[in-house]
Amino acid sequence: MDIGIIGAGSIGLLLAAYLAKDHQVTCYVRREEQKHQIRRNGVVLHNSRHNPHKTFRVNAEKLEALGRHDFYMVCVKYPQLADVLQMLEEKADTQKPVLFIQNGMAHVDLISRMKRTVFVAVLDHGAKRRNDYTVIHTGKGSVQTGVIDRRGETLLQNKLKALHTVEFPWFYHDDPVKLLRRKLVVNAVINPLTALFDVQNGEILTNPYLYHLAKGLCEETCQVLELEFDQNWEYVQNVADRTKLNSSSMREDIRRGNPSEIETISGYIMNQDWGSQYTYTSFVYNGIMAKERSGRETFD
Repeated sequence: MDIGIIGAGSIGLLLAAYLAKDHQVTCYVRREEQKHQIRRNGVVLHNSRHNPHKTFRVNAEKLEALGRHDFYMVCVKYPQLADVLQMLEEKADTQKPVLFIQNGMAHVDLISRMKRTVFVAVLDHGAKRRNDYTVIHTGKGSVQTGVIDRRGETLLQNKLKALHTVEFPWFYHDDPVKLLRRKLVVNAVINPLTALFDVQNGEILTNPYLYHLAKGLCEETCQVLELEFDQNWEYVQNVADRTKLNSSSMREDIRRGNPSEIETISGYIMNQDWGSQYTYTSFVYNGIMAKERSGRETFD
């Protein structure tokens, strides 16, 4: 397949590396420098600290040069999504499907309005971008996918047959809302706490005070989203353990003075009609907003 991957952060680079083995891949990026780095060096994949790296030849273009492909995968963060959607509407073949991989759930309403077949995905691999063209695969998982419109089921399942490998598995999930909500619980717990207290993911399991906050935040989120707590809390802990040495994307955004995805994660949860106070969610939401404001003043 000819695949266009929009966004070359840790997830975009990880997908590019694994998909380039069997498919023709083009990464679309915002910066000219990253385009040249990927063209010059390919995408370099490290499986672990002990294994030698592998290099995969991948094409790279600026987003404005978006071309025609058999399949598009969008890996940008929510704040950049509106610009990408406009570019897709203007330049991408409307007959070709688009897969969206974003944190939170605020993007679902946006992509549901698109006049094309759209898929959503949750990726629970651990990945860390070392530089513009190098990604470290820090935790092996899978890619779970679903359709927004049932009419796209057969098309998605055919795509998954071409994408799936033992090394990098892809699966179909028949309830995309449940799939996204499950990931939202993970994001709502791990991302803001690690960003607020500037710690790696695993710290929420080993620090008893953070563990208490994480459990309370998970329970509150599950109540709001009407999800079963025990199963989701176990999943949150598994993800935190599997990615214990990772630095969450929200933590990295705060460190760099970039806008975080707090609105599409904690903000989305607080916008639900629950009928009670958001004790834990309000705490992390206001804490991250305060750090963002402080960070903007520092970088300005």
